Amino acid sequence: MRRGFIILASFLMLLVAITPLIHLSVSSEIVTVRLQPITLFDVNREYVYAEYIGSADIILAVVRSDPGILVEGGKQVGDTAVGYVKVYIVNITSKSYLCTLAMVSSQPFTVNISLRSGDIPSSQPQSVSVPANITTQIEIPIVHGSYQQPVQFTSAIGYFPAFPLWSILAYAALIPMFLITAYLDKGSLKSLRKRWSAFDTFALTVRYLFYSSLVIFILVTFGLVFEFVMVRFYSWVIQLHVGDWLLSCALLSLLGLMYGIGKWRGIFDNIDEED
Repeated sequence: MRRGFIILASFLMLLVAITPLIHLSVSSEIVTVRLQPITLFDVNREYVYAEYIGSADIILAVVRSDPGILVEGGKQVGDTAVGYVKVYIVNITSKSYLCTLAMVSSQPFTVNISLRSGDIPSSQPQSVSVPANITTQIEIPIVHGSYQQPVQFTSAIGYFPAFPLWSILAYAALIPMFLITAYLDKGSLKSLRKRWSAFDTFALTVRYLFYSSLVIFILVTFGLVFEFVMVRFYSWVIQLHVGDWLLSCALLSLLGLMYGIGKWRGIFDNIDEED
């Protein structure tokens, strides 16, 4: 008889203990609350702090935690249930993050969320009142205010129409040098030829400009190939100056066309005449 009484009393105590859990498990209603974004500037000191307090035990679960953030917390249950959650950014990979907490209790309770930084008083406070037996998902958007897009050293090659200094020097040095050569050559040819006209001077200038554009095109092509090799095989952060190469190609094509037409029409005959 005494043994049966003990078994009955133990069963009643177990039933009283699990009644709140049974009551919570049948609650299927879910409410989602999205907070205003909380901005962190110093991730080494600042973190999001969520504190909750209620008259009955509060069940909490982390539903979502983006990569790069750490969630930790604690809880104390007595006459009242008090707990906290701290959300840190531990790996800066993005400007924005999201942490979602799911909370439920058999009694209404309050959640206070704020930004904390060491001993500095909390800021950006927000509060959520959670009704009894309602599973509430609290979405906490976190923004890294001082985030900057990192430099990608393996990013795609940039193709720029700008001109590097070395190519400008090539134009500045080679074109005047060939023009001076044409002027000196004109003086010697003029003394050797019986007739010499301004048209012959123009033809000679075109020929030497064509030579200079050919040399510049070869130099710029070698420079472009060198830049490409440095990018592909040595991962240098460098720009391919394709605009410079296109300009040298266009200049060579134009002068080559003029030189070809001149040869075809015989305007270089007097210049090429054998002594």
